[in-house]
Amino acid sequence: MSIRDFFQTIQWGPTLQIAAIRIGIASIVWSLFFLIFGNTTVAEFFPQLFTMFVLITVFVGIAIPASGLSRAGTPFVGLATFPAWLVVVADPFVKILHTKRPDLVPVESFNFFNPPVLGVFGAADSSQSKDSTKKAKVQIVPDPPKPVDREPSSTTQDVSAFDTGSPEERYARASQFWNSKDPSAQSTAIKIWQRMTSEGVPYAKPYLVYGNYLSAVDPRGNCDEVVELRRRLVAIEPENIKFKNYLAGSLFLEGKLLWDDGNNSAAFESYIEGLHHFLDTGQVMNKAAPVTARIAFCACRMFSKQALERDSNADLGVRFFDWCERAGIDANEDIDISDARTK
Repeated sequence: MSIRDFFQTIQWGPTLQIAAIRIGIASIVWSLFFLIFGNTTVAEFFPQLFTMFVLITVFVGIAIPASGLSRAGTPFVGLATFPAWLVVVADPFVKILHTKRPDLVPVESFNFFNPPVLGVFGAADSSQSKDSTKKAKVQIVPDPPKPVDREPSSTTQDVSAFDTGSPEERYARASQFWNSKDPSAQSTAIKIWQRMTSEGVPYAKPYLVYGNYLSAVDPRGNCDEVVELRRRLVAIEPENIKFKNYLAGSLFLEGKLLWDDGNNSAAFESYIEGLHHFLDTGQVMNKAAPVTARIAFCACRMFSKQALERDSNADLGVRFFDWCERAGIDANEDIDISDARTK
């Protein structure tokens, strides 16, 4: 990855958000360490906390561009990231936060210990719609593989020779093919994931990666299939907050596409289902909620009013009010969506 690619594809908002959370927690951990095991007194705790916060912020601030230069091949500049390793003591706590509140740590996965710089990368094309489930696409990798043709060149018989064993073994073998970066091998990996999801194996990972792949290739054209894959994810691991968040985002995109096509009734169904999963993730509907969720709320309110006025159909309104009661929000709450580029 060149330094230009690094700065064009890095998503500064999520990257700095994760960095700020890690810096804040790490500052507290180190200050408590010095209080318990060092010579710091209780009276000196808060000055020590402020000092650690400033130091770690400076170290991480230096490490981010140094990491980009290092990935671009600049020799020895990676040494400048060493002081930023102070931040990794926060990672076990951030891992717990990611499990409980994935909206605060907007990445697909977060380990108990990570490198000091976690760059969240996405596509360099800024013309993509903001409504297209951004969280599902960001990755903690410097150069995500480009999508290949959806249909592999291998025949079904050729794929079957590799596609054997337990679901875990099949998934691991497909992942090895994908990571090889060879187009033919990647096509085989896609075919294996597709076969596993078609068979309905009770293992979540192939549904996750194949759904992410389809969304990256054509988020609009593959929307229905991605939604179904997200539903299976939630069915397999119903307590996984991250999977519910993915499903909510996919349903919001499906609702938007149906709305664009003039199918308001079907759009309501997708939006209201997405809003229920949105609540299941522990998020709250207010002016600070993600724009896709706010659009879904306003759209459901409008659709329910239209159904009552035009068709004397109160069913949509009843379901919308039931959701509002569950969410603890007034149905007429003023929710701003002026930051949305399209409906």
